[in-house]
Parts: sequence; C-alpha cells; structure tokens
Amino acid sequence: MISAAQKLKESFPNELVGRIGGDEFIVLVEDVTDIEKVKQQAENIVSLLKIHSDNGDILVTCSVGITLFTYGDDFDQVLDQADKAMYHAKQKGRNQVSFYLEDSLR
Repeated sequence: MISAAQKLKESFPNELVGRIGGDEFIVLVEDVTDIEKVKQQAENIVSLLKIHSDNGDILVTCSVGITLFTYGDDFDQVLDQADKAMYHAKQKGRNQVSFYLEDSLR
C-alpha cells in the first residue's frame, strides 16, 4: 500500500492523493477539460501499479473508476459514483478503467 501511494503521489504531484480505506485510493484532479487525457492518466495508473512475479506467486491488479463532478456536488454521491465505476472496471476483468457518466457506466 505504501508503494502504491508513493507511486500515485509521484505521478500526480499537483493533485490531491489519498487512501480512502482498504486498498482503495482517490486522486482528485481539478479543472478537467479533456476527458481523453483523464482516461490516459487512469490507464497510466493501471500500468504503473500492475505487478507480476516471475513465478506467478504475486499478482497485483488495479481497477480505476472515474466520475466527473462540479463544485457544490454532494461528495458522498461523487464517491459512490466513482466506487460504482471502479466495480464495473473489476467486472470487466480488472486492470481496467471505467467512467461513471450520468447514470451509465462506460
């Protein structure tokens, strides 16, 4: 967990990075204007945190859920949306990125 947190902080030095519980982290990116750039950043996180051992004893995967919000949105609802998107990414086969956009998962 410490290694994952350090890698996230190094990858997002100007963003808020934190652990929200268990093996889940949050990265808050402000002033998003390019969704494709956010998707690319998320895919970079998946690659960054993916670990395979040579003998197959260790396998670490990363599933990323993304939601967009504006100032004033209910933060608990925003976290719930990101959580739903993350579980959708896990259902797609792990090491995936999923967006929560207006009640639909992509």
